[in-house]
Order: sequence, then C-alpha cells, then structure tokens
Amino acid sequence: MDFMVVMTLLLLLMLILVPILFIFPHNKYNGQLPPGSLGLPVIGQSIALLTAMKADRVEKWIQERVSKHGPIWKASLLGYPTVVLHGPTANKFMYTCEELTNTQPPSLSRLFGPKNIMELSGNDHKRVRTAVVSFLKVEVLKQYVAKVDEEILHHLQTHWHGKHEVQVQPLIKTLTFDVICSLLFGIERGPQREKFLSLFHDMVKGLLSVPINLPFTKYNRAIIARKKLVPMLIHLIHEKREALKEHNQQGDPHKDLITSLLSIRDDDGLPMMSEEEIIDNIITVMFAGYGTTSVLLTLLVRLLANNKSIYSNIVREQQEISRNKASKEALTWEDLTKMQYTWRVATEITRINPPVALSFRRAKQDIEYGGFIIPKGWQVLISMSMTHMDDNIFQNPTMFDPTRFEKHTSSQPPPPPFSYVAFGGGPRMCPGIELTKIETLVMTHHLVKTFTWELLKKDESFKRVPIPEFDQGFFFLFRHKNYNGQLPPGSLGLPLIGQSLGLLKALKGDRVDKWFHEGITKYGPVWKASLFGYPTVVLHGPTANKFIYTYDGNILTNTQPPSVSRIVGSKNINELSGADHKRVRAALVSFLKPEVLKKYVAKVDEETKHHLQLHWHGKHEVQVQPLIKILTFNLICSLLFGIERGPKREKMLPLFQDMLEGLLSIPINFPFTKYNRGIIARKKLVPMLMDLIREKRELLKEINQQGDPHTDLITSFLSIRDGDGSAMMSEAEIIDNIILVMIAGYDTTSVLLTFLVRLLANTKSICSTIVQEQQEIASNKTSEETALTWEDLAKMKNTWRVATEMMRINPPVTLSFRRAKQDIEYGGFLIPKGWQVAFSASMTHMDDSIFQNPTMFDPTRFENHAPSPPPFSYVPFGGGPRMCPGIELAKMETLVMMHHLVRRFTWELLNKDVSFKRVPMPEFDQGLLVRVKPLKETMVLYEA
Repeated sequence: MDFMVVMTLLLLLMLILVPILFIFPHNKYNGQLPPGSLGLPVIGQSIALLTAMKADRVEKWIQERVSKHGPIWKASLLGYPTVVLHGPTANKFMYTCEELTNTQPPSLSRLFGPKNIMELSGNDHKRVRTAVVSFLKVEVLKQYVAKVDEEILHHLQTHWHGKHEVQVQPLIKTLTFDVICSLLFGIERGPQREKFLSLFHDMVKGLLSVPINLPFTKYNRAIIARKKLVPMLIHLIHEKREALKEHNQQGDPHKDLITSLLSIRDDDGLPMMSEEEIIDNIITVMFAGYGTTSVLLTLLVRLLANNKSIYSNIVREQQEISRNKASKEALTWEDLTKMQYTWRVATEITRINPPVALSFRRAKQDIEYGGFIIPKGWQVLISMSMTHMDDNIFQNPTMFDPTRFEKHTSSQPPPPPFSYVAFGGGPRMCPGIELTKIETLVMTHHLVKTFTWELLKKDESFKRVPIPEFDQGFFFLFRHKNYNGQLPPGSLGLPLIGQSLGLLKALKGDRVDKWFHEGITKYGPVWKASLFGYPTVVLHGPTANKFIYTYDGNILTNTQPPSVSRIVGSKNINELSGADHKRVRAALVSFLKPEVLKKYVAKVDEETKHHLQLHWHGKHEVQVQPLIKILTFNLICSLLFGIERGPKREKMLPLFQDMLEGLLSIPINFPFTKYNRGIIARKKLVPMLMDLIREKRELLKEINQQGDPHTDLITSFLSIRDGDGSAMMSEAEIIDNIILVMIAGYDTTSVLLTFLVRLLANTKSICSTIVQEQQEIASNKTSEETALTWEDLAKMKNTWRVATEMMRINPPVTLSFRRAKQDIEYGGFLIPKGWQVAFSASMTHMDDSIFQNPTMFDPTRFENHAPSPPPFSYVPFGGGPRMCPGIELAKMETLVMMHHLVRRFTWELLNKDVSFKRVPMPEFDQGLLVRVKPLKETMVLYEA
C-alpha cells in the first residue's frame, strides 16, 4: 500500500513539475551523448527503477540496459537526465572525480543539513573528512572495543534474553543507534538517549518517504524532528566545549566524536569545523552508521540461519577466541583481528547485498567520459552490485563464497581496484568502515556464543527503500545455547577415585607437568577429570591462568576443602571473595607493601645472622630444609607478630608444626592422627593469638593510637579503620589470616631457599656470579656487622633473577584449585556449578611456545632487555587481584639469606642425586643434607 502511494504521488509530482532541462533540447550534444533514451519527460525510467528496487532486482534492471547500450548509457531517473556507468573504471571515476559533486536532492539536504560531508567537495570535503577520520581511525577506535562489547551485552540482555521470537532488523537498528550515542556523542543510557532515539526515528522515516512537506506527512514530521534535535545537539556541543575548557583542553580529545571535532585546530589554531558543520555531520554519521551496519548484521543473522556450514565455521572461530578469554572478559582489538573468517563472511555479504545499491553524483560542468559527454547538471549513477556480480571480476558471482576474500595468491588474485565498493572508494571511502567492522564482529561473537536461531518465515523477502527493509522486520525463533554434550573432553574415571591416584603419584615423583601434558596432548587445553572426590575441569595456558586469578568471586570461589578450613580458619583470605576479599587483602597489603617493609630489612638481617650463628656455624653437616623452615618461622614471628626470641616463640613453633603436618595429612580426625593433632594445635594456638591481639590493642590505647601502625602485622590490622572509623577486620578474621600468613610464608620461602642452596652446590658458574655480586655489595659496607639495607637489596639483581628462574622451573605451589559457584562458559565448554577448576603453574612455565628452551636453567631470560613473557604466563606468586601479597617479604628474606650464606660458607651435597616429592609442597629426602665449610675471611667474625 505504501509503495502504491509513493508511486502515485511521484507520478503526480513529475507530471506537475516539469524541469526546465526538458524544455531546452540538448542539440549541441547531438552525437556526443551516450546511447539510450530519456523516455517520457520527467517520468523517464523512474517507475521501472523503483519497481526493481522494491523487488531487489536493481542489478538485473541495469544489466538489461548494459546489454542493450553498453557500459555507458543515458536515462531519466527521479526527474533528472542521468548517465549510468558500469565497471571498475566507472566506479573509480565516481569516487575520485573532482568535477562531480555529491549533491543530494534538496529534500535530503533539508534533513541532513547543507554542510554534511556528502554535500561538500574539494578542500571543504577534505577538511571535514580529515576531522571525522581523526576519530574513526583504527588507533583511536581500538580503545572503544570494550565499550562496544558492553553496549552489545546490555542490548542482548535487555532485548534478546528470555525472548522466544524477535524482530531482528528493528532490534539491531536500536543497537547501532545506542552504539552511536555512546561512542560518537558520549550520551550514556538514560532519558537523553531515549529522547534522541524518538526524534531520530522520525527523521529516518521522513528520509525514506515522499518529500512532501504537508502537515502530518512523514517528511513534515522529519523536518520538525530535525528542528527539535538541533537545539539538543547545540546544547551537547556547548557542554563538551565547556568540559574541554575546564580541562584546559588537556582531556582526551578522542573521548567521543563531538569532543574530537571540537578539539581539532587548523594551522592558525582556529577550530577546523564550524558549529553548523559539526551538527550536520553528526546527523549524517548517525544516519550512515544506523542504516548500513544494521543491514549488514541483519543479513548476517539470516545467512547463519540458512547456511549451517558457514555458521559452524564462525562458531568454531568464535569459540577459539572465547577459549582464550576469562569469563565475562571484554573483547579486545587483538581478539577482533583473529576473527578473519567472520569478517570474510561479512565482506561477502556486502558484495552480494551492499547496504547501499545506488550512488548518484551531479556533473558540475561538461565532462568527457568514455568518448561521450556528460552535460553539466546531469546526474551520474553507478550501482555497486553491478561490479560485485560481474563474472568477469568475481568467479561464480551468485555463489556465496567467503574464501574469495582470503589472502590472495597468484592462482587467486585480488579483484581489480574499485570493483568491490560496498564502502565506497578512494577519497569517498566511508570513514566509518572500521566502526562497522567492530560492531559487526562483536555482535556476531556474542550472538553465536549465546544463541541458536531459525527463521520463522523461510522465504521472507526485502525491498530497497533505498536500503534493504525486511517484511515484518525479519522474525526469528531464538533459543539459548544448550550446553548438554558440551562438557570438556576427558573422563571422570571410577567414582570418587577418578584420576586422583595418578595425580598423587605424579606429585610424589615431581612429574606433575608431565601428567598435565599427557592430558593436554590427548584432549586439548580444556579437559575434565575427577580429582580428590570432585569432578574437575583442568585448564592450561596464560588465558586460563588469567581466568583463575581474575575471576569474579560470585562465579569462581577459592573454597578449600573443609579439612583445610578447619585448621586455617574459615575467614582466611583464600576463602573470601568479592568485597570481603578486597577488604582483607587491602589490610594485608597495607603492611606488606615495599614502603613499609623497607624499614624491616635490618631486622631480617639480624634474625638471619643469629640463625646462621646458632644453627650453621660450627656444624659440618646440616639439614637445609628443616633449618630454613625454622628461619622463616622466626622471621614471621618477629616481623609479622612482634614476638621476639624467647619462650613464647618457642611454644608457638611446635604447635605451628603440628598444624602444618595436619594440613598435609589424610584428613581423618581420629585420636593420634596427624590431622587430629593439627586441629588440637589450632585450638591451643588461637587463645595465644587472642592474648597477643589484646596486648597489642591495649598498647595502641595507651599511646592514644598515635604509635606506628606498622610495628607488626597484628598492630597494622588493629589500626586500620573503615570510612565510619570502625575496625576493618574482626578478631576472627585477624586470627585466621595470621595463621594463613604463617603457613604461606613458612613454606613457600623455605622451599625457594632450599632449591637455591641445592642449585649453588650443583652449578658453580651461577654460584660464582652470585658470590661476585654479593661481595661487591659487602665491599661497600663499613664492616661485616653493618646491616643490609633496602638499597643493598635493590642491587642484587642477578641473585633475584636466579631465584625467579628457580621458581619458573620449580614453583613452590604447582597446583591450584577453585570451585564454580554457578555454571560457567569457558572456551566453548561448560564448567558446571560445584565442579572444581584446576591448573598447574608449571605448565605455562615449561611451555616452549612461551619460554625458549624451558628445561634449561637460564636467569638471563628475566633480564631487562629480554622480551617479557605474556601476561599470566609466569605465575609462581599468582596474578592479578590474587597476586600473593607477601611477594616483597619473600624477596627480602631470600636475598638477605643468600647474601649471608655465600659470604660465610661454601657447601656441597652429601647426596648428589637427591630427589624430592611434593606433598603437596616439595619435601627433600633427609631434608637436603649438605656438608658446610665456613669461609676463612668470615671465621674471625664468628669466633669473635
């Protein structure tokens, strides 16, 4: 009905308004005009063209006339004599010729505005295009991928989730409008954006209507909508101009398109664009981005419903990208660059169905082209689909074949320049092509990840008015993806037992990485198993590490087995998530940050020297690992709890050792079992810690809380207050986290130091470089008794690189577990609620695609000039918000101990091939027995 009304009004308009150009014949061009007929005055071939557009047969309509007249012919279209051109050369002529203007019909200019980029030519076109492109170029748009990702996820959640049927085209138009508002105009979701949308819809309807400006017509409503929209845009421009002034024009000039256009200055420091030009081009960009991207996405959704092979290929590509993403992690520009097949599919869609099928220009003067004259004032027309569907250019052009846009070879050369022109070409190339690409790829990624769909009307057609419009907006039946059958590959094995015995055996033989690698080789980087009574998804790779360490606590929890919680306590930081985890972690970090720890170097130095004097000096043989555990316990007591050497510390040590043995034992709570002794030890230790907390709380009151809040960790915990002045941590939280820090600091640092002692006994070259570095530091001290300082530790770069490489090959903790609190999609697979998630740090540490020659001990790989490994590939201390807060304390203890060891002793292993097992921390046979010999230059010091 609408089409018949359009045709009737157009016919009446043409019969009434006969242009002057038909009154005056073109006698002077006789013999020089292209072949063809202008037909009836005014009407010409317009009705035939509009009929072809309605049926999406424009290329057939033009091809009939190309066959009759050749690639250059004349017609009368939409009231103007027109020269129709065909071929890549014609496309190039259209997009590069300065004698052609892009003048739109007056009805369009009235809506877009006379200063829009399509109306401009010459220097004005270059100036405005440069300003628009400055925002839409790749290096700027890269930073907005996450924003587009967020807008699309919100759109899908609001309009698609929970729906059984959706009208695709109207919804995707809403999405593209929202993205435009957010990125280009900086208008966030809310009433202002909704008001913009209503006016914009009226303008779009008017743009595609018969341009009769009578009350209540669509065109009239569109003009009114523009009049309302312009003051809103002016107000928006003024707001952003003031914001620029407030920031002294030092803010981000690419915050949004309007800010970018306001920021650009010419060589004289003046604004490059007037306010009128900004408004008209904002409206133009709104129309261009709204129409073309929504058409492409709608056609893509239709294609994937009809072509299962292409759908499967896209799903496979997107799943591969998801596999390397953490849950709910936003897409990045790097992710989009991997979607090469998806974009080839989109490119092929725009070849067969370009969003804009016809492009008009106007001759500013008489132009000679192809041996014919194009008279001044005549239109020039091309149809993009004509070269797109030319079998001389694209083989089998009616066949949908994304491979034609793969990297070209001699056997498959690229199409000639200006033969694929879905986005224009040359200086008239659409500046928004990269934004269209971002929107298309991000939307496709989330659609195929989240839904499957089918057409409700298999043969639904579209008409061009002038861009494709589907009947009924294109109805689809949508379903959420069902993950049945999409559990990771692998086997859960026998009930309860599963693969636990195999993993325990690998732990005992220090072959965990080999055990994991066998699973990866067989199943890939995501696989399932049953470990320690729980179904488990095993993950591998830097992305998996990132997923583990950056998870939302509402999705993945660090919950330990109940047996562990019973000894360590339920309020320790490993058990917490969300705001509680952040709060307790902030309290821990406030004490363990470098600026606080700096003042404790001398204390660590003194404790270390006392330990060596007591346990190493005068001995011929020592068990390294047990002794270093005693040292790390003493350092914890001194620094973190403020307990000096004496009966209290000595009473705590056996209780602590019983707790640790209980943690690493079979959790059977029968009398006389290690686990039972561990529980009893905690019960005895907690009252002692409560007394310690009360002592320190009273001490704080006595000094009116003006003392040093960083005297020790307990005092630091007691001193921290929230915004209301209340204690940030409860007494139960303080106790549980004190116990956790004791266990964590006791074991991990002692393991690292034990491995270093073994390494230096076996590798003389590395030992020599460390000795040389430490002697250089000692030579700058006034005496042997002078304590080390933070500045001294900063010079021990080679020693710490050796320690870093040691943790790469032998991380103290090689296994980590988490628990899924809800169903999680990761890497295209389902991790069901309640399942464990496991990974091994040593797997990325020993991955030869990350670390070259990973089995070779090479500290130089951590030098400043060496390339850094990818994020989350080196994780002995965890990563992200789950990075171990005690890393600087461990570093300080390690460097101080190594300094004094190599300066005072030489040693050799009593058992050259001594081995260790993981239970789950490395434990050396006989505690790593070494024969110790004091260095002559330090004997005087000890004897004194």
